[in-house]
Amino acid sequence: MQVVCEATQVSDTQVQVSAMHCLVKIMTLYYQHMEFYMSHALFPITMAAMKSGNDEVALQGIEFWSNVCDEEVDLAIEASEATEMGRPPQRTSRFYAKGALEYLVPLLIETLTKQVTNFSNFETRMILSMKLIYSISFLGVAR
Repeated sequence: MQVVCEATQVSDTQVQVSAMHCLVKIMTLYYQHMEFYMSHALFPITMAAMKSGNDEVALQGIEFWSNVCDEEVDLAIEASEATEMGRPPQRTSRFYAKGALEYLVPLLIETLTKQVTNFSNFETRMILSMKLIYSISFLGVAR
């Protein structure tokens, strides 16, 4: 994990993008085990990525949080179903997205209103931003 996190900080853009992509996948696969890493590494790394002037890096930061939101919506649905069945849920949400909302929303607004200079990733950036906003909106509904 340390190697992947360190790779997000190198000067080679392709290495940064690949490392960010790895973090997205790791978070998706190991959500339940990321609590220690979230505050110490993942949160600051992904926030910096979203602020990056490099669209490819920024897109991976957005994708990271979009996946976190998707996972937490799924966990909220599972928890609701478990409650209806009178049993505890097998997995529980760590509410990472809820804790990050006050930081995510301003970045998303900035992304959505950013002057477009590079049209090649504009559509992808907007789609991912809208996906993240959509996911965030479901966090409140699923609880």
